[in-house]
This record gives sequence, C-alpha cells and structure tokens, in this order.
Amino acid sequence: MISMVEDERAITTALLEHSPGLISVIDVNGVIRYATPAHEKLYGRPVKELVGCSVFDLVAEEDAPRLREILEATLASSRMSIRGIARTSIESGSRTLEFAATNRVDDEMIQGFVINAQDVTERVEAAARLEALLRETISAFSTMIEYRDPYTAGHQRRVARLATAIAAQLGFGSDDVDGIEVAATLHDIGKIAIPAEILARPASLSVAERALVEVHAQAGADIVGRVPFPWPVAEMIRQHHERMDGSGYPRGLHGDEILLGARIIAVADTVEAVASHRPYRPALGVDRAIEIVKEGRGTLFDADVADACVHLVCNAGFHFEE
Repeated sequence: MISMVEDERAITTALLEHSPGLISVIDVNGVIRYATPAHEKLYGRPVKELVGCSVFDLVAEEDAPRLREILEATLASSRMSIRGIARTSIESGSRTLEFAATNRVDDEMIQGFVINAQDVTERVEAAARLEALLRETISAFSTMIEYRDPYTAGHQRRVARLATAIAAQLGFGSDDVDGIEVAATLHDIGKIAIPAEILARPASLSVAERALVEVHAQAGADIVGRVPFPWPVAEMIRQHHERMDGSGYPRGLHGDEILLGARIIAVADTVEAVASHRPYRPALGVDRAIEIVKEGRGTLFDADVADACVHLVCNAGFHFEE
C-alpha cells in the first residue's frame, strides 16, 4: 500500500510536471535544483540543461544585481516572500518575468528558495506603449498652447526640464519626478482661455487684463482635472503661482498649504520666464533669474527648492538647451 506521504508527493509531482507555471527551486547560492517543464518553452532548452545553472546567468546582466538583492533580503528578512521583476536572457530576445521568491531554507526537502514566476512581457510592453502615448498626448497639448502664445514657445518644456532636475536634486523618487514633469509640461495649458492679443501684447497689461491672465492657473486645473492622472497634476497646475508668503494666486496659499511639486514648478517657471524674451521686455538672462530666486528664498519661494535650483544652475552646469 502506498503511504500517505508517498501519495502526497506523487500528487505534488504530477501537479508540478503539468503546471503551466514557471516554478523552480534554487539553493542559497542561486543554483537551480529543480524547474518545471514550462521553463523549456521559455528558454528553448531541456530542463535537465537548466538544472545546475546559476539563475543569475539566466537573467539580463543589468537585472542580476537586483535579483541578488531580493534573494538576500528574502534570506535575511522575517518576511517569507518578496516579489520582483527581471528580464531573461534568451536567444529569441528578452522576456520579462514577474516573480515571488519564497524562503524555504529551513525545509529539509528544499533548503533554498522556491521561485514562482510568470511571463508578463506583453503586459509590460502594453504599459510602455500606453505611457508613450500619454507622453505624446501631453506634448501635443503643450504644443497647442505654444501656437496661441508663440512668444513663450518651448517655455513649458524648458520649465519641465528644470523642475525635474530640481526634484531629482531634492531626492524625489522616479515616479514623483514623472508627476512633476507632467504638471510642469502642462502648467500653462489654461492660457488657452486667454485672448491671444493679450498674451502677445508688447506692453504692460492693465489691472483688468492682468487679472484675466491670472485665471490661467485655475483654468488649467479645470481642464486637466478631468484626466485621472496618478499624481495631483491638476492641483500642481492650480498652485504654480502660489507663493510661500501668501502673496500668490489664485487662492493665496501659504507655506505647506502649497504642494511641494507646485513649489518646484514655481521656481522653475520664474527662472525660465526671467531668463527668456517676453513680448513686453527683452530676456533678462539666467544670472538675473538666479538673483530673483535668491531674493525670494524663504519668502516667495521654498528655501530648499530655491537652494536646489541655485546649485543646479551655478554649480552643476544645468542649462535649458536640449
């Protein structure tokens, strides 16, 4: 009679052998000790050739360090399982795997890690296509404003370039930097609500005309607010003319009431605007722009943001040209 343990092992083996999943067992050094048959289709090699190989040799070279970090973290942490993504190195081209590494070092049968992976290449590529489409759409909106206001052509893109550099200098993560880039690229989209003759007027504006121009911050937020961005893009656009001392518009916010992303765009916007030509005055230059940021540090502008901007322009060689 087959024992209960042997019966369970036979069932487990049958399930694994017929599983479409990429399940493997590797030792603490990353050497493959077992892999389901599904690996043969992915790598184009018999499983017996994969057993004994280092898992680090099967992933893209640039992903190997991250995979090693995940396995070490799984081994050292009280958490039993850690997820990650890695690209494989195969003859037919790269494939992207999403995996979970489970610590089973204390299991006498395994004494290592169980890796449960799935091929997510199509999903990752689809996400990349959508991101590219989103960026092209954002660029198109930015260009639309430039057609109405040719004197500030390229202004939003240059502001976005400086804003993202400031955010990176302040230690923002890549996802937050992306959100600031989107908001900065669209920060003047509300100018579509302003008559073109006012935008291009080569003279100072009246009080009433100036008030009409200031509507663009709120108008921009209203337009972008309909798009479900994963970042507070509309609010950053609404607040990019707010100032730390409450002297800005449209709501006269103070200090921490203003989103940090909006504070960054405010500084970048000021520097680019002062440094560039405008219908009512010639360009004042980057040096004058930096002087204005220094003068407004802590009053008009966030002190840390101002310092980061000054460092980038004066010490790190930042320039607006692509």
